[in-house]
Amino acid sequence: MFTTTNHIQNRPWSVYQKPGGSWYVLSETGLFLATMATGIDRLDGEHARLFASAPSLLTALQELLLSAELNLDELEPHTVEAIERARDAVTCAIGGPAAA
Repeated sequence: MFTTTNHIQNRPWSVYQKPGGSWYVLSETGLFLATMATGIDRLDGEHARLFASAPSLLTALQELLLSAELNLDELEPHTVEAIERARDAVTCAIGGPAAA
C-alpha cells in the first residue's frame, strides 16, 4: 500500500548552521537540500530538524500502518482518527492529495 518514493528515502539527513547564520538541511552525502531562513533562529532550527527527520518519520509511519496488529475494529475512536491522520500524512508525503 505505502511505499517510499525514490526521492524520499530513509537515509540520514543532517542539520547544519553557519555560525550566526541560516540553518541548512544536508543529504547523507552532504548535498544541500534546503535552507531554513525565517529570520528567527530558534524556529529555523526546529524546522530544519523536522525537515531532516522526514525520511525516518515517513518510513516509521509506513511500517506502523502496515502492521498486522492494526485492527481498526478493536481500537478506540480517537486512535482510529490518529491512524487516519497518519495515512493522510503518508499519502501527502508520497505525492498524493493533501487531506482537507
